[in-house]
Amino acid sequence: MRKPSPWNPGIALIASLAFIGPSAAAAQPGLQEICRDFQTWHETHDSPERATAAYFAELISGGVAREEAERRLALLGGSGSECPAAAAAAFDRIYGDSTVRFSTEPNALLVETVTGMKPGRALDVAMGQGRNSVFLASTGWEVTGFDVSAEGLSIARAAAASAKVEIRTVQQGWQEFDLGKQQWDLIVLSYAWVPIDDPAYVERLCDALRPGGTLVFEHMLGESRDELGIPETQQLLRAFASLRIVRYEEIEQRGDWHNEVLPLVRLVARK
Repeated sequence: MRKPSPWNPGIALIASLAFIGPSAAAAQPGLQEICRDFQTWHETHDSPERATAAYFAELISGGVAREEAERRLALLGGSGSECPAAAAAAFDRIYGDSTVRFSTEPNALLVETVTGMKPGRALDVAMGQGRNSVFLASTGWEVTGFDVSAEGLSIARAAAASAKVEIRTVQQGWQEFDLGKQQWDLIVLSYAWVPIDDPAYVERLCDALRPGGTLVFEHMLGESRDELGIPETQQLLRAFASLRIVRYEEIEQRGDWHNEVLPLVRLVARK
């Protein structure tokens, strides 16, 4: 039996707290309202690595009951990538942490896939620290990458400058970034927390590819769809059925995001 991934950015968002309380009454604010409040709060604070703990403390000092404050952080944490501000806080903390949870080398599947390909326009979805963007740019691709994390994008730009290549970075989440129509010869989703279980978003990705364009996907493999962006077995084959699948594998191997052997899924598809 495949085991679910032991870490995701939603869990990381609330890892600094040792308690998660029960849900409050339905009349209390929902995720959308909580997300707006956190967004407003986050824009005025300068310590992303401690954002959730500071936000929790401020809720308590402002008179919010502890149980309700716990509920709000649980909602933000459980849906971190659904709320751009919460996702940004989580990934800023991850990318600013001296303990590296992920590979800083370009993804091996991507390297293998583009070897021998004629460079064109590439999109790096949820680019993080830019390891794949910098690699692609160094091999002649015109690269755009987007991510919610200011910390990640800053590191990506520095890496590009060090490598003496140019990349375009955009600080937006998947909810906001305009994928366009037939814009990209290559789309990379390498450990990207985006809603690949949403047919509408998958359709946007497919529409954004130019005819003959290639999509490269690698992520951890889960047993359910509870974790945004982590597919279950065979899910990608159904999701990207409109493309020509040229490679698909589910394997147990050391992935880019964790320093341990985990179930992984890899897909290469062409339009």
